[in-house]
Amino acid sequence: MKTPSDNPAPFQRSAFRSRASASAPLLLPLLALLALLALLALLLPSSPAPARDRTVNPETGAESLYHTDPIGRDSSGRPIVAWAGGRTEPPSSNAKRIIRLDLHLPQEDAPKLSPENDWLGLLAPLDTTAFPPPGPAFAPEHSSAHAIWRWIGLTAPDAVFVPDTPEGRALGEALRAHPPAGVGMVDVFLNRQSSDGPVEPEVMPRIGTGLRPARQEMLARISRTPREVLTQVAAHYGDRFEGSYIEALAVIARKEGGLAHRASELGRSQLTRKPDLPSNGGEIAGTLLHASIDEEWAKARVLAVADMAFDSSGNPLEAMPTHNEMSDAVFMASPVLAHAGRISGEKRYFDAALRNFHFIAGLCRREDGIYRHSPLNEAAWGRGNGFPALGLALTLQPFPEDHEGYGEMRDALVLHLKALASHQDSNGMWHQIIDHPDSYAELTSTAMIAYAIAVSLEKGWLQPSEWSSRLDSAWSAIRRHVSTDGRHFLNVCTGTGKQTSLEDYYRREAILGPDSRGAAMVMLLAAKMEDLESH
Repeated sequence: MKTPSDNPAPFQRSAFRSRASASAPLLLPLLALLALLALLALLLPSSPAPARDRTVNPETGAESLYHTDPIGRDSSGRPIVAWAGGRTEPPSSNAKRIIRLDLHLPQEDAPKLSPENDWLGLLAPLDTTAFPPPGPAFAPEHSSAHAIWRWIGLTAPDAVFVPDTPEGRALGEALRAHPPAGVGMVDVFLNRQSSDGPVEPEVMPRIGTGLRPARQEMLARISRTPREVLTQVAAHYGDRFEGSYIEALAVIARKEGGLAHRASELGRSQLTRKPDLPSNGGEIAGTLLHASIDEEWAKARVLAVADMAFDSSGNPLEAMPTHNEMSDAVFMASPVLAHAGRISGEKRYFDAALRNFHFIAGLCRREDGIYRHSPLNEAAWGRGNGFPALGLALTLQPFPEDHEGYGEMRDALVLHLKALASHQDSNGMWHQIIDHPDSYAELTSTAMIAYAIAVSLEKGWLQPSEWSSRLDSAWSAIRRHVSTDGRHFLNVCTGTGKQTSLEDYYRREAILGPDSRGAAMVMLLAAKMEDLESH
């Protein structure tokens, strides 16, 4: 059976109560028969049935034909849980991937489903008609719709069967016309309950035309090399600099990836326009662009910014003064200070980098080894853990190994990554709130943590036997979240200062679309992945 496409086959025209025009009535019985045969091929197991992938419950030891994962929360804050059964292989397999939103008891339904296909569904009925979901994700009023819509897109099914309910029909109508999460189109069926009992699927023909099927788009995404990802994203990002760390990292990634770049021109131009010292951590970290430029004016700028870590008499401060008590500050200051030490040869800058780390770790590192975002609460924000991981990985690269702080920061990075390992989900992602899997899988934190893993593997700080697979899983997941044109990104947390409660982090907007922050982190990781592969 071929993959569904804009030319409807086998799903789209195998209608069981087709909405096709009545202009060819003699064809209807034949179409109905073909449709029935196609449906039976999908829904009934072959005989003998191929072996099914099974998972084992670690507590009971019992085998199961399905597994479950939270994909978000509903409007009341309860987890929305998806189930997956059948082969449950990546979409690169030859099996069909089918979502059944009318089946909610996988322990009963999984044994009845065709085992050569991947089957997915939700443990509870649809609870909203708001499709496509309006407003920002994941605001409580439409959090279910956003979670389900994005889950369907990332799952990239061949077909979605919706129940004959107001919620099911609303989702079906939306899927007819719109690509879920911007990924691609899917074939849709409405499952009607006939008067004599059996379910009679009815095709819901696509309205959207000329759009790539979701499965085809997802296969293209995951098959990309690091060079292809970097090149695609760099076609839209990494060619401007107004002083922020986001722009700096994108330009640096182009440079490190061997792409055309204007690092020196952009850095000098920005400094001419804004010669004053940075006023916030993001601009301090933006100085990393100047640290990448081997010219005297750029080196002078790095030293001038690094001197912000000392008072007017040259005495060291406890941390860079713009830290705002947030875990971000490990990244925002320590790498620049380390580069100042490299440029000047003065130990005091390396000492300041270590001191900055000590101060922030003392405020934000929890007993379990992951970081709270700030002392306001215990919430382990995703990017609030990505920043310390990325920050130490960048700090240690220019840091002298004979400095007394080198081993301490190296060990701190490794221990942080080990603490994060248990929170990587089955798809390879880390989440908006690290230890709350019902928060959304967040792109930038995953890219930042993956970069730190890549550096640690490169340096020999982590064992490849355990960590290479984690890095590969993260890289595969990241590619799923980046469109093949390199412009759009899925689930990037918007800019976030310290929040007063855990709930505030749940509600931070998850961007779907163009985003320079997501681009920068993906580009930085892609350049590093290419470097690892070349060695």
